[in-house]
Amino acid sequence: MQIATIIKSIDDRVRLLGGHPPFLVKEFLESAPVAGFLPNLVQNPQYLEELLSDHQAIIFKLRKNREFYEKQMNLGMADFIIGILKSHEEHSQILSALLNQQSEF
Repeated sequence: MQIATIIKSIDDRVRLLGGHPPFLVKEFLESAPVAGFLPNLVQNPQYLEELLSDHQAIIFKLRKNREFYEKQMNLGMADFIIGILKSHEEHSQILSALLNQQSEF
């Protein structure tokens, strides 16, 4: 999942449950333009390590949340979290591979 898709799915889920999301997807994307900086950042191992660490922290928290919702028998929320969790795990694997490639050179 791309970040915009994740944000949109969270927004939709919050609204489905009767809540009001604290942001709009459009506002978030306008305030976080990273596309132009990405090629330079990928070359920076320190940035990749920090990003990997962030993904790993998110994965840890999502797993705890998934366990909580499974125990509460809220399988819809658990399934929703699993979808986001898979995305972070995929990104984590890609970042690990990039870091391993850079360390070989």
